[in-house]
This record gives sequence, C-alpha cells and structure tokens, in this order.
Amino acid sequence: MPPPLRPKGEHREAPSDERPTLASVFAPPKRKVAPEAIKEDAVRRAVQQGCPTLDEDAIDYLANMAVSLVQDFNDAESLRQELEEGFLPMLEEYEISTEDAQSLCASVLQAAAPSDGPAAELGAVDEAEFLCYLPNLLLMYGGSPEPLLRGACLEIRRGHRYGVVGSNGSGKTTLMARIASKDISGLPEDLRVVLLRHEAILQGVRRSTKVRDYVQQRNVGEDAASEEDMENALQCMGFETEEQMGKAVLELSGGWQMRLALACAVARKANLLLLDEPTNHLDAEGVKWLVDFINKTCADDQGAAMIVSHDPDFLDLVCTDVVHFSPNSQKGKLAYYPGIFSAFKANQLNGDDAEAKRVLETEQESSLGLGPNDGNRMAFPIPERIGDTTAERKAAVVTLDKASFQYKGKPLLSFPDSFKMQNLTRTVSDN
Repeated sequence: MPPPLRPKGEHREAPSDERPTLASVFAPPKRKVAPEAIKEDAVRRAVQQGCPTLDEDAIDYLANMAVSLVQDFNDAESLRQELEEGFLPMLEEYEISTEDAQSLCASVLQAAAPSDGPAAELGAVDEAEFLCYLPNLLLMYGGSPEPLLRGACLEIRRGHRYGVVGSNGSGKTTLMARIASKDISGLPEDLRVVLLRHEAILQGVRRSTKVRDYVQQRNVGEDAASEEDMENALQCMGFETEEQMGKAVLELSGGWQMRLALACAVARKANLLLLDEPTNHLDAEGVKWLVDFINKTCADDQGAAMIVSHDPDFLDLVCTDVVHFSPNSQKGKLAYYPGIFSAFKANQLNGDDAEAKRVLETEQESSLGLGPNDGNRMAFPIPERIGDTTAERKAAVVTLDKASFQYKGKPLLSFPDSFKMQNLTRTVSDN
C-alpha cells in the first residue's frame, strides 16, 4: 500500500582577449557518466519538484514508481499511459487536479526522454557535459547524527555557474569546503578545485608578506604551476611590474587581493571555482571586474563555478543555474533550477521577499564543524601558525573588550576592561 499523502504545511582592466580562462588553460578529458544513473536522478527530481505539497514519504513512493516504470517501458507513449494510470487515481484522491497530475506525468516523461519529439528514444544522455556527477551523495556534519544531505545528487556541468542558496546553517559552506578538500567519495581525480573567500585568501598572510611571497606559498604541491604559467596568469590579472610584485599583500585593495588569488588558481589550471561571498571587501569596480572574469572563465563547455552570495543582483549577473540546498519540500536534497536568481525567486518562491532573503543568508559557518554563530556559541576558523618571532608569538590571539556573559538564572559576569588570550595555555587580563 502506498503511504498516506499528507500536505506539508583602483582597477585596471586586463584586455579581455588576453585574460586566461579555465577553458583556455585546462581542458580535462570528457568523462563518461552512466546514462541510467543520470536518467534515474532526473526522474526523481522531476517528481520531487512536481509535488511540493506532499510529504517526503509520499514523494519517495511516487518517485520509486516513476523510476520503475521508466525502466520497464522503452517508448514514450507507453510510458505516458502507464504514468497517468498509476499517478492520476492516487493524486485525484488527495485533491490534486487532473491537469496538475498530467503536468507531473509530462515532467517525468521529459526527464526520462529529454527531447521535443514524441518518439524520443529513452536514455539518450549527453555523457560529456558533466565535470562532476555524484547521484547518491551523503554529507555528514561534525558529530551530528543527522546528515546535511542524504541521497542527494551533486552535478556540475561544464560551462555552468551555480548560485547556491539555502537557509543559514543549512550547510552551503560545509559542502563547498568538502569539495575543495576532495573529502567526498567519488569526486573525479582530475577535478581541480579552488575555494576562494576573503578570509581564506588572507590565511597565513602577515604584514611582511609580499605578492611574490604569496605566490610562492600558494604554488606548491603536485599541481604546482610552472614559472611561465604563473607569470602569464599574473600579468593577465594586472600584476606586470616588479613594484607590484614587491608590494605587501595587505596593502592591496580587496579587489586586487581577489585578482591575486585568481591568478594562482588559473595558473594551477583549476577547472572548478568555489566562491564564498566573493564580493565582500570589493568596491563597485571590483565587483564589475569579477563578474566579467567569472562569466568569461566558467563558460565554453569547460570550467564551472559554484557561488554562495547574499547579493541577489550579483547572482543575477553571473549565474546560469540556482541550486537550492535542502529546501523544505526536499530535505537533505539539492534542487536544481535553470536561470538566474530572480527567476528562481519568482517561480519557486512565488516572489516572496522574506523567503528570498532567508535563502540568501550567509552568516559564516564554522570550518570546524561547530555550526554557525547562532548567538549561543562562538565558532572560530582553523587557527593559523601564530608566528616566527618572539614578538609575534606574544601578540594577542583573541581580545574581548567590555565583554560579559550570563548563565540562565545567574548573575551577570563581566570580564575586565580588556581580556586577552596570548597563546593556547595562558590568558592575561587587565594588561
């Protein structure tokens, strides 16, 4: 018996024809992806997206039925008839109109046979379009017994730029960090990833770190770029003089720091850019340059990008698709929608400004797996090396000014005017 169906309540532009792109510097071999796995996932997503008011058990039941029918019937007309015979009576019983039920069947048929022709042969899939395809992703979060993602599909198509949205704390940053560290089983070996966010760009950078030092620090490992490739990338990003190479990284504007990090990524032949709040610390000209870079780099059927941003206008300028991380109707799943964020807001969120703001929330999630700063805890980034000199090691790591805290039902406790943590074992107060 099927489960009950219940409703669910200073910038100088590098010439565009000289700027390196991911596609121009690195073209990995096309990968074969199992057509049946792709087709099954497409069918399941068609059912999930077509039944937003039904609960998870009911959606899973209908999705399993659809997958079974697709496997049993090889021509489109027979499949259509079987889908309607199986779906319509059930959905009608739960006050879903015949028109809506037929629309769902048509969506499933289109997912199984993506062609305009009625006599399309099922299973015709372009296997070369994926940079990465994982049909059954399980993503855990720290010590939590509940996964962030279960049975989700992670698909990254060449030339696509995905805006990743979801409620604060849903796991967007965690997913990007795990992809960047290759800490997900099944990721292709030739997937070259770079994760860029302002805090990570400056990780390990001290006052004395020059541009040339930064490049040397970042250009290490098996996929280190040749001197020629690195020089070409730096020049195309605008770093053309010795004076620029000798400038301290912390003296650069946010836009030029982003250019420096992107130069390292291009030189190392990355084919997937993961951008976490990339417009932070950028002025208007910096944002304009970044938009142009992303659109020229992650295109032409090669490179791709995944972008987390709180700025809907920025997403509209760069995205080809929106990925909704664990939406209410598909908990633990990734829902994919073609188009810009404005289209996603209009079609999937019914133009709801409050809901759009909620799914764009990007309060920093902890890279330690502690969760977001939710007002009840403090989440710290992975610590860097404290320093080489005595003075650097004695410098305060954390300083709290005029801080206080209180246990529930207990008196308010206050720190001294200045509370400093100098190292991992000693604290100093009132100094």
